[in-house]
Amino acid sequence: MRTFVSKRLTLLGIAIALTASGLVFGESLNRLLFKQVARSWSGNKNAKNGTILPTPEPRVQHSLKQIITLWPDEGIEPEDVISDYGLNPEPKHIYRHRFHPNSKRRFNEKNVFKGFAVELDDSTIANLRNDRRVKAVEPDSEVEPFLTTPPQTIPTGIARMGIPSFPLAHINKQPDPLNVDIAILDTGIDNAHPDLNVVQLAGFADPGLNGVDWNGHGTHVAGIAAAIDNTFGVVGVAPGARLWSVQVLGQQQSAWSNVLAGLNYIAQNADQISVVNASLGPAVGATNNPVSAIHQAVKSITDQGVVFIAAAGNGSVSGSPCYDIAGPNGQMSDFSVTPEIISSDDVIPASLPEVMAVSAMDPVNNTMATFSNCSKVPKLPSYVNSPGLGIDVAAPGVNILSTYIGSTPTYATMSGTSMASPHVAGLVALYIVANGRGYNAADVYRIRKDIVRTALPQQPPAGVIANSSNSWNNGAATNDPDPNPEPLAIAPPDTNDPTLTWVPAPNAVSVGFVNTPANPQAQVVVPPPPPQSFQLNLQTVPGYIYNVQSVTNLPSTNWVDVTTITNNIGNATNNVILDSNATTQQKYYRVGRSAAP
Repeated sequence: MRTFVSKRLTLLGIAIALTASGLVFGESLNRLLFKQVARSWSGNKNAKNGTILPTPEPRVQHSLKQIITLWPDEGIEPEDVISDYGLNPEPKHIYRHRFHPNSKRRFNEKNVFKGFAVELDDSTIANLRNDRRVKAVEPDSEVEPFLTTPPQTIPTGIARMGIPSFPLAHINKQPDPLNVDIAILDTGIDNAHPDLNVVQLAGFADPGLNGVDWNGHGTHVAGIAAAIDNTFGVVGVAPGARLWSVQVLGQQQSAWSNVLAGLNYIAQNADQISVVNASLGPAVGATNNPVSAIHQAVKSITDQGVVFIAAAGNGSVSGSPCYDIAGPNGQMSDFSVTPEIISSDDVIPASLPEVMAVSAMDPVNNTMATFSNCSKVPKLPSYVNSPGLGIDVAAPGVNILSTYIGSTPTYATMSGTSMASPHVAGLVALYIVANGRGYNAADVYRIRKDIVRTALPQQPPAGVIANSSNSWNNGAATNDPDPNPEPLAIAPPDTNDPTLTWVPAPNAVSVGFVNTPANPQAQVVVPPPPPQSFQLNLQTVPGYIYNVQSVTNLPSTNWVDVTTITNNIGNATNNVILDSNATTQQKYYRVGRSAAP
């Protein structure tokens, strides 16, 4: 892969940094990008077109010091005044400006600034103002940068997937975290970033890192999946989802043994973690990958119902045959037989049958990314059928804006299948919010199949006129380098048609008459004597408003509102509705659903 090579593992992302000398690419970019991003928050970079999206910088706070300016005459020195008044300023707050000895400017003693800053009481302030050596005594005060608060930006990948208009994501610049947990297997996450909801830090790389991102890659990935919906920065696919930093890549240690330690941690916490994103893999051409060990560890995770998503890799080069996730020999490991047939050059973990592999596309040009790996042979066994064979879906992975590390809240643009994979991890998290988490491997495969089933094909079916709802680019070429066109992962349409969406339609879980008010929980089979209410148990999902109505005769246009429900819990839940106007008379109910504002 093209950059961020660290020992045996590779971060599947390509970074772009804007420096004074222009765009910089390459394997040495890692450290350069960190330095440039960390100090570029106040630069003149456009949030939509540049590398850095600035966020509100905290004001510079000072104590109640006074700034004493001395006359620049020869013989007047700050140290003398300080000594005369018994003051004790910090050395950095003693000022004496002089021209450099080699300066070509003519030295003039009257151009020299002399002074100091120190906390003073009122009497000393008065005495200094009467001192003939002192030109001015002025209060210290706050300083703030002259920048405006940038509005929240919708990254191009989020927009291309239709997330802003997807009710389940409910993007409205109001923090409303989703009740789902995503583990980021990476370089760590910046847990101090205000745009991320980081709940756990676990370090399995260099001692002392403790899960906190040292590189920026993991923080960028985390933001794509789950940046908080607020008024600044960016927003992720599953806004505000809980993030677990599982750090397996460090500056010194980035070996498969670290990955196995991280996978062991995820397996131990599989009762809380629902989704794993792994934007990493072996270096291009590696032929000695521990396929059997990683497969067994991943399988133990998916067997517990955790969906495992991985980047396909960045081994392809424009104009050359695409790099197959089956590795240089073009043969997948076969886990359908006993004993297993291991091909140690597979691009793990993406090549594993239990894993949802994701390739990258350009969300602006609607074409495949030239660096993205491909799949020419199926996985063995193949649990999910996709047009992309070993790759389930494609997702945006070119010029993606997301969160980054820095001394202030920082954002950066990066490219790679590393960026594509977390788009899908966020989409899977939304699926789980609506339908519940998985509990076994069968649940994982059902979720993967539904994401593939509702994905957007590269081309429309034969004989069908192409448009934006049945193809990536209105039928234009997508430049897929192999004959297996994986579809684009997108948010499904807002419909109740189960063939087109995986969002559950409004549906009553159970209905019946209940006694009121003496025993409102006593559900019975036949209507009891009055007083009584009709109870309807309704499942709701976040992002929608549910309107329950009733009528006594059908057909009718005179439906009467019973109640309105908005789910603000962050996951699917059952709601109990009581109609206290119910009688022994026949009555009909219906439930409508609309997107919440």
